[in-house]
Amino acid sequence: MKRKITTKELGTIQETLIIPLLGRVQVSKRNTGFFYDKKALEIVKKLDYDFSKFDAAFPTLEGSVLRTRVIDHWVKHLLKNNAQSTIVELGCGLNTRCDRLDNGQAMWFDLDLPDVHDIWQHFFEESNRRCFLPYSAFDEAWVKEVKAMSNGPYIFIMEGSAIYFEEHEVRNLWKMIADNFPNSYVLFDTANSSWLRQQNQNHAMKHVEARLKWAVDDIHDIELWDERYRILQHESLLFPSKAIRKLYPWWILATTPFSKLLYGNAVKGYYINMAKIR
Repeated sequence: MKRKITTKELGTIQETLIIPLLGRVQVSKRNTGFFYDKKALEIVKKLDYDFSKFDAAFPTLEGSVLRTRVIDHWVKHLLKNNAQSTIVELGCGLNTRCDRLDNGQAMWFDLDLPDVHDIWQHFFEESNRRCFLPYSAFDEAWVKEVKAMSNGPYIFIMEGSAIYFEEHEVRNLWKMIADNFPNSYVLFDTANSSWLRQQNQNHAMKHVEARLKWAVDDIHDIELWDERYRILQHESLLFPSKAIRKLYPWWILATTPFSKLLYGNAVKGYYINMAKIR
């Protein structure tokens, strides 16, 4: 039997990549047709990690898949409009979006810290259209590499990543992206102050050390940070618009009213967003 790949070197925030990975695995195993990720199933079998601590965390794990599902939907739409777009995943973890959505024409950059890259290279291969960038999202070195290797138009994705940093850090990142990649899209998730206050009660977050730090109570505050940004979509994870509800399985739609009864208004405090840079 081959030795499993260690995850012991992962940093505190980087360890949270396990949550969406395991979410995709658990939903795929149920084989309901809602979401299936063959690559995630392959990855989780080979990692040396105590997944059992998340045995009671299925609501949160499933929620992470809803987030992925919405972002996938938006990426598909944007690629339909421009098949040769460049997708840059900031804090990608072990995301398999390229494996699921690649159209044979887009350029993909998966960016995360070197400790994630050490694991990433066991499961994915770079090519002339897919590249791993072993940097922090706040390191301008990745900007130079992306601009040198691609032409855009650009789609930036921050799924479960920016929310772990302080607002001033996120603001600097937003400015760096706008300065270098005008006319781009940014897809990202946010949590409001109420959600952050209750994160210790979250089924999955209670099992990791990292904590969300960036709270957004009014999504249009981002437009006040930088007038080049315009919010195009702002969807509550569990109470989305009718258009997004079509992406959800019936059992999620049937149980969301009970979620509000159990957790109060905090359950409405997690969002998926799309912004456009002028």
